[in-house]
Order: sequence, then structure tokens, then C-alpha cells
Amino acid sequence: MIPQPLPQSLKHTLTAPFPSALKRFSVGLLGALLLGASAQAQTTITWETAHNITGDTDVLTTGTLVDAFNLGGSGVPATTVNGVTFSSFEFPGGDSSSITLGNYSFMEDPGFLRFFNDLGNSDSGEFANLSASYQSLLSSTVGANNTITLTLTVSGLEAGNQYLFQWWNSVSGENDSFFSTATAGNALVLDSNTGDAVGALGEYGVGYFTAIGSTMDIAFTGTDTPFLNAFQLRNVSAVPEPASAAAVFGMLALGAVMAQRRPARREARYTNNL
Repeated sequence: MIPQPLPQSLKHTLTAPFPSALKRFSVGLLGALLLGASAQAQTTITWETAHNITGDTDVLTTGTLVDAFNLGGSGVPATTVNGVTFSSFEFPGGDSSSITLGNYSFMEDPGFLRFFNDLGNSDSGEFANLSASYQSLLSSTVGANNTITLTLTVSGLEAGNQYLFQWWNSVSGENDSFFSTATAGNALVLDSNTGDAVGALGEYGVGYFTAIGSTMDIAFTGTDTPFLNAFQLRNVSAVPEPASAAAVFGMLALGAVMAQRRPARREARYTNNL
């Protein structure tokens, strides 16, 4: 068959430029998609309401521990609470504005990092009733220079995984409250001293997020200075139940057996037909 030339009307349809309205629609749609992608670039934490500090079981053990740190100045000790070991994270003295330990960086600009190794402790009240290890966790705090934002950058995340972030704000050595806010898309405010008395305890916060990249930022601000005693990061991504996993492996094994049997059956039929 000899190919026939395209009709003139069809040639015009295929070669005519897009109408300007269609162009505007296409550009607008592309822009909306880009803006949507940009808006989703920041990982958002979904926070629970603030929890009062009561005892060792405050420290969550859900999922798998990624890292946990006890924060303070030089000499801040490691401590284990409810089976979770909080490693020492020492803030520098002087006029340092940033510090990095492994996958975690704190920075403030302008200003300098602050720490208090004896601001959280007390020999009386609710604080005195805590275990020695929990007291150690709440006896030091870090913060920023006055009301300047202290930013924690977490790296090493696996996109698509779900994580739990828990942090503490408690200052028992004072008879006043210092409110600190953690913001990562959503914000959570914690009170450092719920009883406004020496020996009273503060609060801890728990949030969940799904990583959309390998890093995320959490901004801490405060009415005086943001206070942060400690934090932990846990991977809480769902894993198959043992029964479900066994079923999956069973199906895979059955599939492998069937795949091996099919060629043998075809070969037997062919032999019988000879």
C-alpha cells in the first residue's frame, strides 16, 4: 500500500502552536507543582500534647533507638534511663555558635551557645524523688544566647522511614517557668517548671515524623532562652509481624517450586508425544 499524504487540515493541527490560554495553563500547572514540591520539602513533626515529667518510664522505648543524648557543658555524663543510654553531648564554652557530634548539629546565629550544668538540679520536691539516673538527665541544659533560635539539624535519616523524637525541658533549681518551643512545621511548647517552685519538674515532648530526605531541622526558641536537657531519636517504621513475614516467605518458596516444576512438565508432555 502506498502511503497517502496527510490532509492539509491535519497538517495544520499538528504544526499549529498551542493557544496562549493553554500555554498559560501549562505554566501555571508547572508552577503549582513546583510550589507544592517546595512546600513539602520541610519535614513536619506531629506533636503529642506536652507530658509532665514523672519517672523513668517517661523515656520511651518504642521502635529502635537511633541515638540519645544527655546535653550540657564540659563533663556532662552519659546516663541510662529506662534501658535507654543517653550519651554525653558536651557544648563548648566561650563564644562558639555551633557544634556537631555525629549526625547532629546545633547552631545559632547570631550569638553563642549556652549551657548550664547545675541549673536543673535540686535536693527537694519532685526532683529528689526521681531515680539518680533520671536526675542526671535533668541536671544540665543547653540553650541559646537570650531569645535567639537554637537550631538542631539531624542528618543520616532514611527517606520514607518513620521516626519518633522526644525531648525534655526541666529546670528544678529555679522557682520560675521558662517556656521553650520546638518547631518543625508544627510547634510544641514545654514548661520547664510546672509548679513554679524549687524542686518542681518540667515537661517532655513526643513527636512523630516521616523523613522526606536525609536531613531535617528543628528550631528551638524560648521566652528567655530555649532550654533542652536531652533528646532521643527512634526509628518506629512498621515491620512485618512474624506471622506475616512467614506467609510472605512461604509464598516466595511456593513460587520458586512452581517455577521449577513447569519446565519439567512441558518436557514430559513433549516426550510422551514422540
